[in-house]
Amino acid sequence: GIVIAARVKPRIPKRLRNAGAPEKLHVCDEHIVCAAAGVTPDVLGIVTRARESCQKHRAAWGEPMPVRLLVRQVCNHLQAYTQHGGLRPFGLGLVFAGYDEEEGFQVFEVDASGNFRGAEVAAAGAGATKLRRDVAGALAGIGGAAEGGGRGESGGGGIGGGGGSSEATDGGSASPLLEGASAVVRALSPTRGATGTDADGE
Repeated sequence: GIVIAARVKPRIPKRLRNAGAPEKLHVCDEHIVCAAAGVTPDVLGIVTRARESCQKHRAAWGEPMPVRLLVRQVCNHLQAYTQHGGLRPFGLGLVFAGYDEEEGFQVFEVDASGNFRGAEVAAAGAGATKLRRDVAGALAGIGGAAEGGGRGESGGGGIGGGGGSSEATDGGSASPLLEGASAVVRALSPTRGATGTDADGE
């Protein structure tokens, strides 16, 4: 399985905000989720495009869109905005997580240049580097403690039952996310080997 967490830090004072908070987690299709950080209109535009791609693929082929194929299409669109005059690159960072029959559980980090890579622990937004380091360290500790009690083939690389893990944050300390993620790791049983591999975006 895959665990995705997002931290929202609204920049508007609480007394001026509506009850709802900006969404950081978006469902692209029943088997793919996107965690996002960055400029909200840019994020919503890309998420809408990803959802349309999933619907078109399902209508044309009668089956869910492979996760890697969706990520490639999104990255092609992002990369095109870095090449043409009068256009600006999107201001965002994305983490796609999903499952398909061909490659199993997958997690991909996507940046505004159109590059993407498969990952066991992925993060986007301010504080992403620290979050990756903290979560990887916590998983290493949990993995060492769990080896005596039997493990799946995943080797402790990802949060959840052997899949890749995804952590998305838009700033601040990683500790609240890390605590929640560590609890989930201990509660889940490894059932499938990790399938995310490095890939270069187009």
